[in-house]
Amino acid sequence: MINMKESPAIAQIDNEVRMAEWADKAIPVFEREKIDMNKFNYADTPADIEYVQRMKAKFKEDMENDDHEQRFLRVLAKVFEALIIEQIGTNEWFGHGTEIKKTSEYDDIKNKVDAIAEIKTGPMSSSHLALAVDITTTMNSQKKFDEIINDIKNGHLTNIKYFISEHLHFKGSVSNVPRVIVGANKETILDAVDKWVGNKNAELKEHILRAIVLEEIKVQLEKFRDFATEVNQSKLAEIYQKTLTLIEKIIADRHFTPIDLADVRNDTVFMSILTRLKSLETPKK
Repeated sequence: MINMKESPAIAQIDNEVRMAEWADKAIPVFEREKIDMNKFNYADTPADIEYVQRMKAKFKEDMENDDHEQRFLRVLAKVFEALIIEQIGTNEWFGHGTEIKKTSEYDDIKNKVDAIAEIKTGPMSSSHLALAVDITTTMNSQKKFDEIINDIKNGHLTNIKYFISEHLHFKGSVSNVPRVIVGANKETILDAVDKWVGNKNAELKEHILRAIVLEEIKVQLEKFRDFATEVNQSKLAEIYQKTLTLIEKIIADRHFTPIDLADVRNDTVFMSILTRLKSLETPKK
């Protein structure tokens, strides 16, 4: 007798239903956050828009060969991105006074930045942090780390070409923005997404994903700061330290418990990030 719950066909139908529910939740976030590139006074904006359209057509063509699991993971990745944006804004995952914005399609594709967090430091000042949201099974994040390392070696950080800040009354580009990768294992993300879709806002406010993301950012800022110092990029090291100080305050205000931190270290993606960062350390003589 066939166990219907274990049938691949039934599981695929269940996933299709979940993906439709996720889309209903995520699409309004992306629509609300969408940046109109035509509102920027750049001479090369038409070329940037053409680049975006060309790359999206290529991505669509590539996705036509996806099997069901690959499609499921792609959709989950986008929903995870929307969830991060919503929780930092609604549930103050990065504390009071931090805003997060979805990047333009150009900056998403060209500069590999999914969102940018603006941490307010004064009435007319703020610090920025570029987030590359990654739900990877951990294997495809190496290229992203390599890009960050190469940028540090070359004396610059990430550039966001299309950026709007209501806090700073600013519209234009920002340069030398620290970029970090945030992710978590599939099970953790699925749990958070299902709670989001189920409007379990109180549970999301204290979800372990929040601790994972903040701890991932902290360890990356520490290691990238140290690496920048090692390769004589003191200006970049100062930028990393400035952002690290703000993140450390957010974590201190949250008071994560030893159980929280133990759960963070049980996350396979978090441990993968630690492993990759360890490769930056200079071997002790």
